[in-house]
Amino acid sequence: MSELENIENVEEVETIPSDNTTNENVEETTGEVSGEVSGEVSVVEEEQPLEEPQPIQQVDGLYYYDKLYKDGHLGQFTESTALAYAMGWQDNIIEQVNTEKGYNGWTYVKGKAPVKGLDLVKAEKLNEISAIADAFEQMKCDSMYVTSSLGFRVNADRRSLQNIENMITLGESQQFKDYDNTFHYLSVDELKIIANEIIINGLNLYSQKFAMQQAVTSATEVETIANLDLTFNMMDFSTN
Repeated sequence: MSELENIENVEEVETIPSDNTTNENVEETTGEVSGEVSGEVSVVEEEQPLEEPQPIQQVDGLYYYDKLYKDGHLGQFTESTALAYAMGWQDNIIEQVNTEKGYNGWTYVKGKAPVKGLDLVKAEKLNEISAIADAFEQMKCDSMYVTSSLGFRVNADRRSLQNIENMITLGESQQFKDYDNTFHYLSVDELKIIANEIIINGLNLYSQKFAMQQAVTSATEVETIANLDLTFNMMDFSTN
């Protein structure tokens, strides 16, 4: 091929854009995109502050419970309104005035609490009598005394009787301290009087116990037993 043909071929080659041209096009393109972006208005929503939960107001005079059983007693329950909401019991409500306490310690809907039978009431009362009387069997019992015919009160428990009997055994007059911590100088005969009064008082306490037990076992009404007076009376010999 001749040199002329080479030159013609070179002239037909497509011109490659220079770096400047490329940058201009990029800048134009970039400008168009920038223009579109900058023309938009961005709206940022302002965050609203969270509202603090309102405290649950206490409602007095109510019980909130987890379950009401067939026999009418409440399961777990509370007076606290806030706790009831926390436990999910807020819809299980009963007015306190419409409840009553059973003898078993449970809380019932009024009118549903079980009633003690006569036999149970008797057993409980007999146990109560025995508990009081058993104290009189102890060596020391501060509630035991007699009002002596000598004109003052005397300790009348087992230990006191034992001490007086020991003084009598000595066979001579002794200093004696009475129930109210006053001292008396007593002869042997006076000590014997006091000892005898203490013995009679102890026997009388047994009689009172037996009478109470008989009153309970023969009762036919719960109310009769409930109204029984369980007061044990100490003897007064000063009026004899």
